[in-house]
Amino acid sequence: MKMKSKKNNMFANGQYWGGVYSSSIAFTLIELLAVIVILAIIALIAVPITLNIIDKARRNSFKSSLMNMFRAAELYEAENNFKDIDNEGV
Repeated sequence: MKMKSKKNNMFANGQYWGGVYSSSIAFTLIELLAVIVILAIIALIAVPITLNIIDKARRNSFKSSLMNMFRAAELYEAENNFKDIDNEGV
């Protein structure tokens, strides 16, 4: 008759987990709370950085649009023999 080793007996009725036998592996409430806290810290760091990037992109877009309008006005002025644009606009 073959003898079963202790290692095989430890896993016979479930999982052996740090000195505790368990028939199913599950997360404890503390582990879940720790994960939630870590994710919240990551979100607190990532959200302001993302909003700052979006704000910079909007400012750069505004500056680009403003420069394009200025260049268009200069081009219009050059095409019309450098006459001033009247108050009514183009």
